[in-house]
Amino acid sequence: MYGIVYAGVATATPVTARNQEQSPSRSTIAPVDTPAPTIDCIIQSGADLTEAFISHHIRPHVPIPPGVPWTRTDGYDNFALDFGPHIVRIPGSADSLRCLRVESRVCERLRVDGLDTSRPTLVEGLYPFSWHIKIPGVPFLPERHEAMSEHQRADAGKKLARLFAALHAIPVDEARTLGVVDLPPRREYAELLGAAEPSVPADLHAWLVGLAPEFDDETHTSTPIVGCFDAHPWNLAFDDGTGVLAGAFDFADVAIGQRVLDFMPVCTISPDLARRAAMSYEDVTGVHIDTRRAELELVRSELTDLCTTDTPRTDISVWGLRHRIARLRRWQAMVGG
Repeated sequence: MYGIVYAGVATATPVTARNQEQSPSRSTIAPVDTPAPTIDCIIQSGADLTEAFISHHIRPHVPIPPGVPWTRTDGYDNFALDFGPHIVRIPGSADSLRCLRVESRVCERLRVDGLDTSRPTLVEGLYPFSWHIKIPGVPFLPERHEAMSEHQRADAGKKLARLFAALHAIPVDEARTLGVVDLPPRREYAELLGAAEPSVPADLHAWLVGLAPEFDDETHTSTPIVGCFDAHPWNLAFDDGTGVLAGAFDFADVAIGQRVLDFMPVCTISPDLARRAAMSYEDVTGVHIDTRRAELELVRSELTDLCTTDTPRTDISVWGLRHRIARLRRWQAMVGG
């Protein structure tokens, strides 16, 4: 999730870089005119992304007209520069650089009928980075899905189904040669619930315990596939003018895992959208997706956050947990469970 947006300011401050082969605690000072070494350097701080740095290392490699202003947003371990029609992403860690490299290779092979997907270009050099042409649109927030017509909702579901089907069709063995890795193992539900219990509100605990048998059911598992696992509202472009889903971007988290997990972030937009996408996906691939399982996996994710984050994030996770459980209760009521 990005933080505060800053305006670019011209300055000649030297750039702090972290070499991938160094210990994470060590750093070197590399002025903007330093010759490119045979190893990669990683930007440590967004404050190092000055106009002098960008003019020297970024603008020569991206078709940006001279003088175009830019803004910066800071991600978890990367930095995004918005030049209007162009987005530049600069890795803030060695793993972030690996993800950008993998993303560019996978996106070269990704084509989705009726849905724009980003085509990142990776620029190798002293400070490697990625850039792509921005897909016009706004985040596909739940309220925007709610305002769509029946036809527009059906269309959005079909587009997401085609996106997932295209990714899932990439052979896993081929993906590994591109650098795609496996998703980290998901912690056992019972273990998570025990670890998160001190932070779980008392009124939710019994209901969470009651979900345990569903997590013990492994019939949802399938042969691992290549997925993006990140189709949440801020990675989907919605055209406010036409009311349609226009594009998908940020495939840096592409990995190998269970296909139901690709539908999990779609549930954060709308369970109805997830259901429509799953039905269209089955029409395209012949594979059934249990979207209730996708909702359950969101509960597991919130519990994971409760075990691993600080108090401010804990408050957010508790809110998310209440939201997920409320939806599961409504789901249960609809099916007469």
